[in-house]
Amino acid sequence: YSPNSSRTVEEPPIRMATENPFIPPLAWQILVNPRWWTREWGWVAFMPHDLELDLTMAAFLLQGHYDAPAIRPMYPAGFGYKKSYPRENAIMKSIHKARDWFSVWMGLLSFLIAMAETKEHELHDYAHLSKKGWADYLLEQGAERTWLESLINSQVFRFEPGVNDRFSASWNLFLLSRESLRQRIEHAETSLDKHKRLSREKRPPIKSAKVFYWVKDVTSDGYIRKQVSKKWHEDTLSDYSAKQIRYDSHFNEWDCSSEFGSDDESDGSRDDDERSGEGLY
Repeated sequence: YSPNSSRTVEEPPIRMATENPFIPPLAWQILVNPRWWTREWGWVAFMPHDLELDLTMAAFLLQGHYDAPAIRPMYPAGFGYKKSYPRENAIMKSIHKARDWFSVWMGLLSFLIAMAETKEHELHDYAHLSKKGWADYLLEQGAERTWLESLINSQVFRFEPGVNDRFSASWNLFLLSRESLRQRIEHAETSLDKHKRLSREKRPPIKSAKVFYWVKDVTSDGYIRKQVSKKWHEDTLSDYSAKQIRYDSHFNEWDCSSEFGSDDESDGSRDDDERSGEGLY
């Protein structure tokens, strides 16, 4: 077994050192049992003990530690590949479905790692909020170093997000940072305040609202929010299609980005008078 393993194990007999572990009958459970290290079979120690458990636990820990907005999918075991079946074709069908489903979890873990690194970068200058690296955190939580090194060298970690993926990560973090404040606003608002907010949702104002646009951050792979001068509100909003702007009635603010959607105004654009209507305050 790997010297980095944290499992409690019993020492295997010396005679097993030179035995071929792949002599039938073959079973995955046999291969993860402890063995003496040899030049020929030492690589067996680097097999994952339970790939599904390692993958899903890493995703669970990172999502909780970094407050990442995501709903985790069904486990691969949900397809029944660990169960017994009376017919071979039934078990093979289950195995193939579960095998393909691991890609879904790999995608989730890639997203969570990207979110973790983005948040680490954004909080780097705030000592009371900053977090240590996600890999160090997983090690503290019991992840095996050999598995973690394999993860870092895999497609999961080397996944290169496109522009839209980087923007989505920045946008989701921004929304997440405001969620608690949005809830406090709703809790504290009077009936009149609520009426005004709902009215703004129906006819979002322009002159009285703040307008922001999102640009690539030159110091990172993320995006940052910049405020537009009041005199350029209408011009800025007119530069974007209806699908490329977002209005938040809680803060009375517009956000603009070409990454939100298509620039084709024929794709469900709102009426001009609705877009330029002023609020009731």
